[in-house]
Amino acid sequence: MNANESTEKEKSSIYPEEECPKFNRCSVNRCPLSKDYSKLITMWMETASDGKLVPFTGDPETKCKASIKVREKIAFNYPQLLPNFGLTDDELIRKRQGLAARLKWDSLPEEEKAARIARLAEARKTSPRGSGKKQ
Repeated sequence: MNANESTEKEKSSIYPEEECPKFNRCSVNRCPLSKDYSKLITMWMETASDGKLVPFTGDPETKCKASIKVREKIAFNYPQLLPNFGLTDDELIRKRQGLAARLKWDSLPEEEKAARIARLAEARKTSPRGSGKKQ
């Protein structure tokens, strides 16, 4: 067995969440680095008045404290275990929306891009926030 096979064997025996620098101090119930992330729920759930599930306010930690870049770097080593790439559901949705918007922008003709940029620059000039004046 060579060194590369040894490293792969060691990685396969480690859970991805254990590689997180916050792992030893973390108590989040729905870790995005868990291979079972899609099956997990926030520990204490209650039904809101509109029928949606929301985290119980008594849950001490409902949000992952590790940065997205750290989680993505860890998830890169476990593509088969982490279909969400180490991202929460909301982060994954935002990332996909951003990529879709980027693809749409890239597909526009250069004249259309220039026209939109000019309209945006004009709108910024007339906006109280864009004029450089503090409100």
